[in-house]
Amino acid sequence: MKTKKKKLIIWLSVAAVLIIVLANLFSGGEAKTKVQAEPVSRQDLVEEVSASGWIQPKTRVNITAEVNAKVIGIGVKEGDRVNRGQLLIQLDTVQLQKDVEQFRHSLEEINARKEAAHANYLQAEEEYERQKQLYERKLTSETAYKNAEYAYLNNKYNYEAMSSQAKQGNALFEKAVDNLRKTEIRAPMDGVVTFLDVEVGEIAQAQTAFTQGKTLMIISNLDAFEAEVDVDETEITKIQNKQLAHIEIDAFPDSVFEGEVTEIGNTAVKSNMGADQSTNFKVKVLFKGSQENIRPGMSASVDILTNKREKVLSVPYGAI
Repeated sequence: MKTKKKKLIIWLSVAAVLIIVLANLFSGGEAKTKVQAEPVSRQDLVEEVSASGWIQPKTRVNITAEVNAKVIGIGVKEGDRVNRGQLLIQLDTVQLQKDVEQFRHSLEEINARKEAAHANYLQAEEEYERQKQLYERKLTSETAYKNAEYAYLNNKYNYEAMSSQAKQGNALFEKAVDNLRKTEIRAPMDGVVTFLDVEVGEIAQAQTAFTQGKTLMIISNLDAFEAEVDVDETEITKIQNKQLAHIEIDAFPDSVFEGEVTEIGNTAVKSNMGADQSTNFKVKVLFKGSQENIRPGMSASVDILTNKREKVLSVPYGAI
């Protein structure tokens, strides 16, 4: 009896499943797709190139030492406003002052020897001219004439050599004086100290043809800022000077600043070498007007207007 009830329940379950499947297969309903419709209208269409980068002053100068010497004084601190010619850093002058004195004494000695050589040259020249006239009148021997000629040429060349040494000594002296003058590092322009990385007592390393001197400080003109951004190589051909741009700065989320393209890099900058390598070009966008609250180094994103069409027929992009 129990076996028959169990079989009946199984058959009823199977029949219920079949009924549901057949109902779905033969139902007259169709799948519905939700769409959005908009009328064709005339609108202003713009094309923009977006890029990100950093804010920097339009004009800034890296201050480095031109001579190797110990820092004995710093006249400013970061954030100070400075004027052109103002003393920024004082370097030690002891050794360079000694160099100036040494080259001065050497130059004085060379000049004295030069004057002596000049006197000998004039004397030899007079004797040579006298012997020449006597020889032409056959009033002196050829030997005396030749000796006078050789003495004249010898003194002439000696004087010329001493003149060259005097010029060289004068150049060395002027270089020593110039190096001594360079111990006073002064502001090259009006601006604000936006970076300071030097302490009293450290040795300032001079920049040479083979080494990059340490940047001691940076003087910036904060009256004009620009955003330097990286534009992808696939879009750089769309960028032109004087194109308008909208600049957004992370520090001012509710503000949009107006700008203009002022400089487009000619050489690509490659980053993330490897499988994910990217190739970009540096583009500078100048802010319009003064911006007092902006600071160098702030991150920014820029939308550069590359193309615009006014009142053209337009349809939703998804309808194309």
